[in-house]
Amino acid sequence: MRFFCLLLLLCSFGVNAQSPCSGPGRTPDASVAVCGSLIFPQANVPSCTGPNIPNGLICLDQFGQPEPVTSNNSVWYKIHCYQTGTLGFLIIPNSPGDDYDWEVMDITNRPASDVFTTNLRVSLNLSGVTGSTGCTPTAPLGVPIPDVHCAGNGVSRFNRMPIINAGGDYLLMVTNFSSSGAGYNLSFTGGTAVLTNNAPPIVTGVSQAGCDPSQIKVNFSEDVLCSSLTPSGSEFTISNGTHVITGITSACSVGANAFTTLTLNLQTPLLPGNYTLTVNNGTDMNTLLDVCNDAMLAGIQVPFTIAAQIPATITYITK
Repeated sequence: MRFFCLLLLLCSFGVNAQSPCSGPGRTPDASVAVCGSLIFPQANVPSCTGPNIPNGLICLDQFGQPEPVTSNNSVWYKIHCYQTGTLGFLIIPNSPGDDYDWEVMDITNRPASDVFTTNLRVSLNLSGVTGSTGCTPTAPLGVPIPDVHCAGNGVSRFNRMPIINAGGDYLLMVTNFSSSGAGYNLSFTGGTAVLTNNAPPIVTGVSQAGCDPSQIKVNFSEDVLCSSLTPSGSEFTISNGTHVITGITSACSVGANAFTTLTLNLQTPLLPGNYTLTVNNGTDMNTLLDVCNDAMLAGIQVPFTIAAQIPATITYITK
């Protein structure tokens, strides 16, 4: 029925050109990192266009034609699992008459953009039923695929909670199929999987970025909020502080709300030798916060080494 209603709307009112989805939370690369103990309010979902999600075209419309899974009008969330268990969540539309679709995808050890080229489905609901939706303990299994509910009469708007694995990374795409622009509240509830580690973030590694000793790569134990990082990188100093940091590069620049890796850009390259990276309060009067607002301890020091670069040599010549 959804396809027929959409066709009528397009014929009656014409097709309004929409811009491609972009900005914070609107693409997989700019997904919102999740803290399992928080509620995520989304005030509105402006209409936009995005690529279809490959799913083997498992759902059919009322005419028996494959119904693609679209990423139009979507908001993306990134979930890291700290303890294996079931994933429960609830999407409550601000407008009860809105039809919200969603899909959970497994991107463990993959770039987020793979969702547009590879079938990574964990759970999918395209029920076409308005109102709240999500994954709950008592939801019925889909037929014939347990973790899929296609559109149709009598189809459940809730899926059974899937199992996600410790160390795994997942994306949740929430789609306003109604194109109303109205938003929703998202909460993670009812499942047994642990989505937060209840520990402050730490620096897990510091190294030269590629071949450029004026760029220093810093890795973190978990997602760190972009809002807690100053654009100048004032939270960081290298050794005695004479090595001037001119700025930082991270996922924040593409609209993500958090990052696990950043690059410190230095005014001058570091000479080969041993150094220490120190993290303290920045000019914003805090260190760094994870997605659950746990603060990194001030005064953390991490040693690292810049190795001498060996020039390329000709090893042999042949005719």
